[in-house]
Amino acid sequence: MKNHHILFIYIMLVCSVILFLFGGSQLYRKYKVENSGIQTEGVITEYLSKTKSSQAIFGSKQLVYSPSFSFVTKDDFEFTLNKGNYKDFKPYEIGESVLLKYDIDEPKNVYLDNQYLWKFSSLLVTIAFILFVVSIYELQTRIKN
Repeated sequence: MKNHHILFIYIMLVCSVILFLFGGSQLYRKYKVENSGIQTEGVITEYLSKTKSSQAIFGSKQLVYSPSFSFVTKDDFEFTLNKGNYKDFKPYEIGESVLLKYDIDEPKNVYLDNQYLWKFSSLLVTIAFILFVVSIYELQTRIKN
């Protein structure tokens, strides 16, 4: 039983490092775009939609939407992208202009209106930090005993 507990601690430690690396890389990309990205205007071209199952008892389904948008870079390259951020409503009208920022080195790394710029990645890094601290504490406790 004790060996299973130690194995679980090591798994938690590895997972925390993976989460930290992934979340940290996302934060770095977003930080880079926020501080040195180029702001431009894009146009909403269409919406992708998919059906999302609800967690309700009867399994109701809900249609969710993700905007596709086009923009032209400083070097006159046109991109049409969909970031896959699905919502249960359409936040923009088709043809509507939106502000966005893109990475000059990697224009596909683009963010609309700073939407969700820090939330998800910050949450991942926070969870990773908590898992890491708990894992190290548990590991030290097991080693002392």
